[in-house]
Amino acid sequence: MEAAKDQGAPGRREGKREHILMSALRVFGQRGFHQATIEEVAKEAGVGKGTIYLYVPSKEALLREAIRFTAGEHFRQARSIAAGEGEPLEKLSRILELETAFFLSNREVARAFLHDQTGIGYSVEIRETLTDMYRQRKALLVELIQEAQGLGQLDSSIAAERLALGLAGMNDALLLDALIEERQADPHELAAFCTTLFLRGAQPRPTG
Repeated sequence: MEAAKDQGAPGRREGKREHILMSALRVFGQRGFHQATIEEVAKEAGVGKGTIYLYVPSKEALLREAIRFTAGEHFRQARSIAAGEGEPLEKLSRILELETAFFLSNREVARAFLHDQTGIGYSVEIRETLTDMYRQRKALLVELIQEAQGLGQLDSSIAAERLALGLAGMNDALLLDALIEERQADPHELAAFCTTLFLRGAQPRPTG
C-alpha cells in the first residue's frame, strides 16, 4: 500500500528517498558503515525496514546512493557559484564555505565521508563513487585556479592541480579538527582563512 501511494506521488516518493539517504549517512557516521544495520537506518528514518528495500537492494547500495545524492547536491550548488558573477578567488572561497557549512551542520554525515573516504573494504562500485566525487571536486578547484592564473592573480608557474590539492587539504584539515575536537567554527571565517593563507604562498612573484 505504501509503495503504491509513493508511486502515485513522485514528489513525495523522491522526498522520502532523500530523507532515507540522509538518515543513512547519519547512522553510518555515528556507527560506522560496517557496524551499522539497515534496521538502525530504518529507525532513524522513521520507516519500516521493508521500505528501505523499496529504494535500494542492499546496505552498500544505500551508502552508494547516499553519497551520490549528497555529492550531486553539493556539486550542483558549487557549479552554480563557479558559473556566476565574481572573481575566481572569491568563488573558491565561497565553494569552500559551502561545503564547510554543510559538514559542520551535519557532523555525523561528515564523519561518514571523512572516515570512509578512501573506500578501503568496499566494493568496486563504492570506491568508484568516492573516486568520482574526489575528482569532480578537484576539477572544479583546478578550473577556478587556472582562471585566476590567467588573470595574473595566482602564480602561473605552479601547477594548478598542486594548488588545488594544497587548498583543499588545508580546508579539510581545519574542518576535520573542528569535527574531532567538537568545536564550533564559522564556515565563512574558515574558508576566508584558508583562501587568504593560500594566496600568500601562491601569489605571483615580483619580477625585476
